[in-house]
Amino acid sequence: MVRATSLVTAIAALCAEAAADAPSADELAWVLTAAEPRATVVGDPDVGIAAVALHPEGAYLRLLAVHPRARRRGHGRELLAEAEAVARAGGAPWLQVGAEAPWYLWPGVDTAELGLLCLLERARYTRVDSAWNMGVALAGLPHDPGGWRVARGTDRDAIDAWTQAHWVHWGAEMLRALALGRLVVTSDDDGIAAACAYGVCRDRYVGPVAVRPDLLGRGSGQAALLGALHRMRAEGHKHAEISWVGPICPYVRVGATIDRILSIQRKDLTVSRG
Repeated sequence: MVRATSLVTAIAALCAEAAADAPSADELAWVLTAAEPRATVVGDPDVGIAAVALHPEGAYLRLLAVHPRARRRGHGRELLAEAEAVARAGGAPWLQVGAEAPWYLWPGVDTAELGLLCLLERARYTRVDSAWNMGVALAGLPHDPGGWRVARGTDRDAIDAWTQAHWVHWGAEMLRALALGRLVVTSDDDGIAAACAYGVCRDRYVGPVAVRPDLLGRGSGQAALLGALHRMRAEGHKHAEISWVGPICPYVRVGATIDRILSIQRKDLTVSRG
């Protein structure tokens, strides 16, 4: 077993060969070695690795990658078994792939990744939910409506209080976006009206996007969303991915389409050991 902190460069090289949507070294450094709870990494990046994070309620598989030249030799099965052993040793009743808030590289297994889906099925994982990602071609964005600003360090207490009051499950992501200079907000006479984070776990990911509950259904998040998208375009991005969406209508209005369906998979470790 090895710690992810000393392996980020090697893991990034592995992912570049093994994943169609490979995370960068910077993205891996945050999600595997800095974000809490920290990930435990098993395997050898020359062959394949798995990364597991233990939460109070259960364990999550943050990453599983096998080098293409090492596939069809049982390495994926062995890595998955090692990941399950880490989860069991930590007292986790289940191991889940996807829907690990707030830190993740993907919100689930892309349904195009048939090899990984078959590996999980054979290991007795079951589909428990799905996540939808929506894509936006930034060249064709609607006009920037203005009325937004980038949150500053002096806004931290206000952002923290706002999320604690209305969207507590998004608080950590909002504060990280604030620290990175990637949180766009709008305000009215009652304070913060809407906030849109981007580049939190993956550089091209948009979200979370939140509106004060009394403003829901009024299009009040559009200015913050478009502000973030226009900033991403100015920073050189060609495409943005709104990750793990709930409602889709606000994103359709800015030209987004459903790009990917991702499967969320779970195994009950108290019953199945196969």
